[in-house]
Amino acid sequence: FRNGQRVLLYDLFAIKTFPQTHRFFQEGTPAGKQAEVMMLISGEIHLKLKNLTVRTLTEGAMIGEEPLSNTQYQFSAECASTKALMLTISLADYVTHFLKGCIPNRVQRTSASSDYANDAVASAVAEDEIDGSRLAVTGWRSSRRLSVKPTRHPSIADG
Repeated sequence: FRNGQRVLLYDLFAIKTFPQTHRFFQEGTPAGKQAEVMMLISGEIHLKLKNLTVRTLTEGAMIGEEPLSNTQYQFSAECASTKALMLTISLADYVTHFLKGCIPNRVQRTSASSDYANDAVASAVAEDEIDGSRLAVTGWRSSRRLSVKPTRHPSIADG
């Protein structure tokens, strides 16, 4: 239901085109009222941490799920290709129709933003789950270096 009216499943989703350099969301910020969960149909998206690209996402990747875990955005997401075609659903519709109106309890995560803010010179580590891969980011603020180590977690699909 939306505004008291029954909504067909396919009406919950929209296909949108975004231009190059469009910023979908900013790291460390909470979701706004217009937040969306999105799947990349075509194009590329850069995930950035402190303005440095740590991962490039391609077709089939999901972005914007952090608010579903009751957390702030862990990375900034920007369109890296000439344009990106996205399948979108509003956060409100996703929660209403797929989570029965309840956002799960807050998930404890290491926040790269707060690690950098708390220790200007020492190394910091952030971990996040992206498309079944664990993304470990290690950086030194003084040298602005980042090292990314993706590792794949076993899943049911792996057999």
